[in-house]
Amino acid sequence: MKINTQLLLATFAIQNPSRNLACNNEAMRVIESLAPDDCIVVKSSGNMIIRKGNTSGTHPMYLAHMDQVHDYAPFMTLHIDNDVLSAYDGNGKQCGTGGDDKCGVYLALEMLHRLPNVSCVFVRDEEVGCLGSGIVPMGWFNNAAFVIQSDRNNRTFDIIRETNGMNCASDGFMDALLALPVACKHNEESGSVTDIGELARRDLPVSCVNISSGYHNPHQDTEIVRLSELAIACELALQAGLIHGGVVWEHTPTSAYAAYATVSHYSSSYGKPRTGRGALYCDYLDDIDDKFYSVNELGDVNLGSVFKSTPERERLITLLEDFGFDRTYDMLESLDTDELEEWVGSEELSVI
Repeated sequence: MKINTQLLLATFAIQNPSRNLACNNEAMRVIESLAPDDCIVVKSSGNMIIRKGNTSGTHPMYLAHMDQVHDYAPFMTLHIDNDVLSAYDGNGKQCGTGGDDKCGVYLALEMLHRLPNVSCVFVRDEEVGCLGSGIVPMGWFNNAAFVIQSDRNNRTFDIIRETNGMNCASDGFMDALLALPVACKHNEESGSVTDIGELARRDLPVSCVNISSGYHNPHQDTEIVRLSELAIACELALQAGLIHGGVVWEHTPTSAYAAYATVSHYSSSYGKPRTGRGALYCDYLDDIDDKFYSVNELGDVNLGSVFKSTPERERLITLLEDFGFDRTYDMLESLDTDELEEWVGSEELSVI
């Protein structure tokens, strides 16, 4: 498949650091503008689905996360040198492309342009704990033949079905993908954490995989994208949709390990440490991780229902909203009073 340079540059011009409501809204606006005109778009809590054609029957689905680890780079420019896409800030310093996961966003947009019947889901804040896929409406995945995410680096050509401690795809679906002509270089590998694992944890009953997408040096300022490898990912996704997108590839997600490995470590697993609001939220994830999963495992209860509303909690939430936080988007109602006081009193808020 030949890369559409105009679509590529428009996609990679998006800058959407995690936990940034304004940037995420702008990312959704740009992605919607790059989709075909004859699409249906639905948004929910910072997530978005774009449907094309007849999606009332079985059809292929693709997923990408919109956020990036890299900070916002003013006056960022993109450069293509033969097969390599790189990015530089306004001072001419390399700043990373955000290929994790703008490669996946580009792939999903390609599928919208090339397939007659297709749905693409774009989720927020994967890099800080799969927050978008943790709340995306599961009804969006009705009629899915399968879900392909393209959020894997390209040290090798991988197809991932084990991630987040979950087995996300059936043997039959893996065999079908690996038998595709374009998959001649691919092998099955295990992943760490990404959105398909969160969907499996939420019992999505269809096969989901994550494929290598062309980016290298993830989460680093030296991150680049090899366009030939991104093209292979797009061709793999397209062949899967054309050949296997009319049949439901059923799968019952199961734990790949004796105990589920939580995601609280992920945001600082590699790359430069987070600072400011991101670091504050990552500390919060560490604190609530056990509580988050225990509540959901008992019945998928929304964390917002755990704590009673009181005048003091409402006062603290209002203060955080004054700092630029969003009640729903930042899940402020999932914090207890002590945690809200800690956020309000944090010195890190002064740098936001």
